[in-house]
Amino acid sequence: MKKIAFLSAGILGLCCFTFSGFASAQSAQSAQSAYSQRVPLDTINKYVGSNGSIKEITPIFSQLLLVSVPGNFRSVFENVGNAGTFYIQESVPAGESKSQWTQMITQTGGKGLASKINITPQFVAFDLAKRFHSVCPTSFSSLNLGEVQLSGVYAYAMVSSCGTVTEAGASHSESTLIVEIKGSNDYYGLQWAIRGPASAQPIALDEATWRGRLQHLQPIKLCPIVPGEQMPYPSCTG
Repeated sequence: MKKIAFLSAGILGLCCFTFSGFASAQSAQSAQSAYSQRVPLDTINKYVGSNGSIKEITPIFSQLLLVSVPGNFRSVFENVGNAGTFYIQESVPAGESKSQWTQMITQTGGKGLASKINITPQFVAFDLAKRFHSVCPTSFSSLNLGEVQLSGVYAYAMVSSCGTVTEAGASHSESTLIVEIKGSNDYYGLQWAIRGPASAQPIALDEATWRGRLQHLQPIKLCPIVPGEQMPYPSCTG
């Protein structure tokens, strides 16, 4: 299982997906990245919420991103690549790994993309969906969840699914909730990927189930970075 980060011009600098068997452009860039504000995993602020979730606050480029993840998830990978313009963090259930997992929650950031007038959260989400379709045209399915208001910021959500993804001779299905968020200067993405048994037919996507996953990730919030403020970032947790 490899992550793809699309690091070419335009919006492709923001997008990333969880499909097997591809070369990882993001990984190729990582050795060249010297982004001075990279946030190590052990500095990510986590505190247990009342709903069995863990609220994570991560400084990503110009803003803090607050997102709620299931309490049993653990961060397994973090990197800033593409000459310091693309951020990625991956979390999986405890006991699983970056390469062997049943669920994965990914946070991404694309630096400076909010100023590009031809990019919208819907455009980015649909572009990702097209790439899913190109991987599994005969078993592809999608579910449009539409616009989402998140603490005053504009976001767009949808689900894309492949009934069959093959890696090292083994096949599985992979369905992913995609949430794209426009920040004040940058773009932010959340993905919740679920693996299951392979299916030759498109996976039926239950809207209530996927809206429930979207709800579980909330509150999702973008906050300004206050100079000198330390964890637990009270300006964002209040």
